[in-house]
Amino acid sequence: MIYGEQASTIHTTLAQRLGRVTRYSLRTNCRNTPRIAEMVRLLGQMDPGYTKILRPDNQAEPKINIFSTENQKRKLLLKSLRELLAEGFSPGDIVILSPHTRDADVPRLLGIEWNDRLQPLKQSQWKENTTVRQIRYGTIHSFKGMEAPVVIVIGADNITSEQGISLLYIALSRALHRLIVLLNKDVQRDLLAALTARNLEGIND
Repeated sequence: MIYGEQASTIHTTLAQRLGRVTRYSLRTNCRNTPRIAEMVRLLGQMDPGYTKILRPDNQAEPKINIFSTENQKRKLLLKSLRELLAEGFSPGDIVILSPHTRDADVPRLLGIEWNDRLQPLKQSQWKENTTVRQIRYGTIHSFKGMEAPVVIVIGADNITSEQGISLLYIALSRALHRLIVLLNKDVQRDLLAALTARNLEGIND
């Protein structure tokens, strides 16, 4: 439910026209590594979780980095990008996602020296056999249904509401090999509460 009331209206209309429709739970994960899938389960508050993860474990842990200021967010993003590029990922492997259009203004955040290495998602919709040569950035909405080797999530300042959780789930689950989340310190308490609650549920299950 990433479109709020509009999505509710669509669901209501379908129910009125089609009546009772069989719904299936997709619980086999064929996109994420086991460690990314676990992060998706925890922060996406999946209940029930995945029953099977098809991809092998690449031993790379998802990263959650906390910032307090815009300058700290910029430094963490720069550090993440430089480390990924040094590790051997190409710019086209990396996508930066945010729930907000204001945070999707990545060139402003990174500075003019990165402008020629960035491309808005709306200008880089994937086409078969097309090679992407720049780091793509945009809103989570604009990347729904797609995937990338590396996903960096910034600006997720609401991780408790239904819509906020849905957006975070979509963003996290786009990542194939690496996942990095930059979170404002203001939501650190919500993050710890979500991780603790989901871990306790897993133990109790």
